[in-house]
Amino acid sequence: ACSAMLPKQGMPHPKAGEFAWQMGMAVAGNIRASMCGAPDEQPSIRGGHCIIEAGGDSVLDITVDLMKVMMNPAEGTLSVQLRPTPSKDMAHEKLRWINGYVKALYGSQSRYFSPASK
Repeated sequence: ACSAMLPKQGMPHPKAGEFAWQMGMAVAGNIRASMCGAPDEQPSIRGGHCIIEAGGDSVLDITVDLMKVMMNPAEGTLSVQLRPTPSKDMAHEKLRWINGYVKALYGSQSRYFSPASK
């Protein structure tokens, strides 16, 4: 998962925990299925996505797929895609990504992150 140890003041830097979130959603789905007598659900995502500031007006856009590891822990390998990207191009995407979790956790009436005023 991703985190920022020293966040820049005024910028949103929550711990992503996206990998754990996806796994937790899969476990919750399986508990629900078990209680309803249905077969276990197979998660569509076993991985996550993270956008990390890298300095110099750039970010690292990282996507990790853990599906092969989860299906075969002894021999499976993870897949990592890393895309260095100008941060100006990703600022909107990062806000959309973070605000998606804010909405999922706190509902549509939540206070969302927005670009800093200059």
